[in-house]
Amino acid sequence: MVKYIFPIRLVKLDVTLAEIRDEISNVKINNINKANSQLRNISFKFAILERNLPIFITELKDMCNNKEYFLENSFSFYQLNQNNKNIEKDESENLVNKIRLTLLDDSERVLVNYNYVKQSINTLSNTINSLTSNKYSKINLWTQVIMIFLSIAMLFLAITNIINRDEKNNKMDKANIYKYYHPLEESSPNSH
Repeated sequence: MVKYIFPIRLVKLDVTLAEIRDEISNVKINNINKANSQLRNISFKFAILERNLPIFITELKDMCNNKEYFLENSFSFYQLNQNNKNIEKDESENLVNKIRLTLLDDSERVLVNYNYVKQSINTLSNTINSLTSNKYSKINLWTQVIMIFLSIAMLFLAITNIINRDEKNNKMDKANIYKYYHPLEESSPNSH
């Protein structure tokens, strides 16, 4: 009974992959912030799907490839010809065998779609990361240019401060030298 649920599950997986593929095609890379947000949502949906899909497909393919297991406990249904007589009982005409072959083909298609979506997400992620890095490198460049100008301004202020301090010190030194050589002029009561 379980093996007949697989076609429904495969269709659901294929539809989910198609929805994710459509979301990938709707991502607008012009707005990097929005694109990052959309990519996060897509990656989340894909991660949920990715938890089970590869394992499910592998198990399904293994089961379908094991013809004896797949056909056990199943009845043989064959197409009737126009005279309501069974045609040659060819295994390729057996309904359950056709279901098995269809499941194999469908699982292969889902796996191809899965790999395509995975590759598309990786490509989109790399593109958005590249654009984001480019954007931040430009911001970083401008920040460095501003830091250079601020450093030059700080250097100019430091040089100006040193020059002003040296001029004050020179005036003080001249006054001190004058006081040193003429100590009596200040201390004499008649100097004023």
